[in-house]
Amino acid sequence: MRSSKLIFLSDFHLVSKKLFFGLDTFSSLDAVISNILKNHPDGEYFIIGGDLLEDLSRESSVFLQKQISRLRGHKFFIRGNHDSDDDLYDELTKNSLNSFSIFNWEIRALETYSKGNIYGEVSSQDFDSLYNDIKSSEDKNFIVYTHHNLTLTNAPWIDLYITKNYKNIAKKLSSLKNLKIVVSGHVHLESEQLVNETLFLTSPSTSFQLDRNKSEFSIDKANPGYV
Repeated sequence: MRSSKLIFLSDFHLVSKKLFFGLDTFSSLDAVISNILKNHPDGEYFIIGGDLLEDLSRESSVFLQKQISRLRGHKFFIRGNHDSDDDLYDELTKNSLNSFSIFNWEIRALETYSKGNIYGEVSSQDFDSLYNDIKSSEDKNFIVYTHHNLTLTNAPWIDLYITKNYKNIAKKLSSLKNLKIVVSGHVHLESEQLVNETLFLTSPSTSFQLDRNKSEFSIDKANPGYV
């Protein structure tokens, strides 16, 4: 049976010629993509989970495009709360679709971007469309990807900026037996939580990681990564 490999990487926060929270974000993204190419040369599908440029500079934009071009498979993007420049984001993601099929799997984006806000928000129109599509396609398995998380990290200072109405969204999505995985970025840490039969994942950042075991904003020593 033929298989395909899907990789999710997120939260680059690129800053040109400066350290960001003590990290060279250019070198970090370069190292993460090199790791992907070395360990997953058969990667075919890449979801870019948002928060691309921290400084919104031309230098960071050019660097990002060069790095993303190293990934030879199909690329798909979803917008993060730091992707605030409409024209720049559109330029970086031009010709990118946000839904695709792999065999009997359907991979769908759920937009959580809320202009001017750090927290996430899902429109009722977007949610209803996705929910009804999954519910009416019982012969297909689904993966949904978002920028903002839909389950708690149990660190209040991180969860302050979770998707609004996340409990209701996660409850309704997890009632769909053919929705197998929901994967998100935003929280800069790796986690997994099974809700009913749906696995909710969050991805580590390609830049700095957050320490959920602290009571206030704190950087973890964990390495950058992807899922």
